[in-house]
Amino acid sequence: MASYTVLFAKSLINLLVTSIFEGDNQFTSFIAWVILIVTVVTAVSQVYWINMGLKKYDAMLQVPVFFTIWVLLDIVGGGIYYDEFRGFTVEKYVLFCVGVLTVFFGVALLAKRLALLAKEDVGDSSPPQSQAASRRPSMKNEASLQRGV
Repeated sequence: MASYTVLFAKSLINLLVTSIFEGDNQFTSFIAWVILIVTVVTAVSQVYWINMGLKKYDAMLQVPVFFTIWVLLDIVGGGIYYDEFRGFTVEKYVLFCVGVLTVFFGVALLAKRLALLAKEDVGDSSPPQSQAASRRPSMKNEASLQRGV
């Protein structure tokens, strides 16, 4: 979702720049309004799904995985859509692939952490609860802390 947001936002920025600074109103076209609506919908959806992920998974896993996939898809999607790979040499392609593999290695290390957390949850006899929720103080404790009790 985030990758679509970035691609459409870049298109929307191009439309706005042309409309405002070059004086050529691009919003007389139906497609310009579609780009605007899709940008807003994907941005709101992105925030929603990030929050859903944070409710279910530990933030130390979910955020880096989300960011890694987002950046990778942005690079590849932008590279293809905006023809940004045109000037790449063999050396740049090799370094790009090394960078992507390094990122995937880091995500694999985080996934291993998730597996360890899942094993801990299986061994726990208490009702299942997300790691993030189990670390948060209860509402009663938060209210007490705010009142200084």
